[in-house]
Amino acid sequence: MSLPVGFKLLSIQPSNEVENLGSLYTWGSNEYNQLGTNGEVSYFKWASVSCGNGFTLAIRDDGTLWSWGKNSHGELGLGDTIDRNVPVQVGVSRWSRVSAGEDHALGITQDGTLWGWGWDSYGQLNSGYVTASFSLPFIVKAGRYTEVAASKSSSAFIDTNTNLFTLGLNFNGKLGDGTTIDRSSPVQVGTSWNKISVGRTHSLATKTNGLLYAWGNGGSGQLGIGTGSSRSSPVLVGSSSWTLISANNDSSAAIRVDGKLFTWGENSNGQLGLGSTSLKTSPNQVGTSNWVSVGVGEFHMVGVTQTNDVYSWGWNQLGELGTGTAISRSSPVFVTSNGSTASAGYRFSMVIKTDLTILAFGYNNYGQLGDNT
Repeated sequence: MSLPVGFKLLSIQPSNEVENLGSLYTWGSNEYNQLGTNGEVSYFKWASVSCGNGFTLAIRDDGTLWSWGKNSHGELGLGDTIDRNVPVQVGVSRWSRVSAGEDHALGITQDGTLWGWGWDSYGQLNSGYVTASFSLPFIVKAGRYTEVAASKSSSAFIDTNTNLFTLGLNFNGKLGDGTTIDRSSPVQVGTSWNKISVGRTHSLATKTNGLLYAWGNGGSGQLGIGTGSSRSSPVLVGSSSWTLISANNDSSAAIRVDGKLFTWGENSNGQLGLGSTSLKTSPNQVGTSNWVSVGVGEFHMVGVTQTNDVYSWGWNQLGELGTGTAISRSSPVFVTSNGSTASAGYRFSMVIKTDLTILAFGYNNYGQLGDNT
């Protein structure tokens, strides 16, 4: 594979002996040595990845879960609070879903069991304790689950009966239960849900019929309801059906059933990809391409088109756009080809390619790029 000008090969080195399974590439600003080009190492192939606040969680194609980066509250799930700059396997279970939040994480094993670990600062882990840390995964709530979302001090998950549960910090009604009361145990928010994504102070979810709902803080237009008002209960966003949603910080993105990408909310760094820096209170279409994946970071986004081209836009001072420069962009800029899915976190990004390798780029202050630096 030939890389664009300014890109460098990065290989993720696992913490133990594994078979040679694939390669990882990175690019962007190397101010913090986040490109990590120091030597040949072993490789993995990946099925999914989630970028949090300084740490990364990823599921391999064999279902095993791996973590790396910041671990100050046990958010890596490894039984300690030691940061890691290479992937380390989390237990021996096989996993189907994982979500990295700010200081905690949620995951679902292949049998549908819901697990959590990290900092239970506002009761978001249902541990029975507040401001406690848990460095090993434990069962959050009995039952079987299909979707999870971890964010800043709150959690959300959907069970096999399509019931949505939320708990933790309830600033501006982020939990969607009609109140602003923090919850240290799960509260049900309706039924017939199939997808959930939670930002810093707002939430997005789709029903089984594809309709999109939003709730929480709307001060930057991130609810997409045409105003800057907040809502403590789910409110319908337009009348379209959607296949993918992503919320982070105070911005939102969603892919409509026809493949068109729409964004709304905070836009001071051009993170909506609309060619401007003015916030939007309702969904606006990004270009004319059809898309299959989008990840919303703190001040940037990364997306993959149906032709497997990877684009990024927004803030870029730490190379999180993967463009080989530190220039921010308010419109999508081409990064590379052969992309499959994208995830964006706190000033860093990950893209799984069609060959199941990962592209990692951006801030690496805690080793969240997994490059052994």
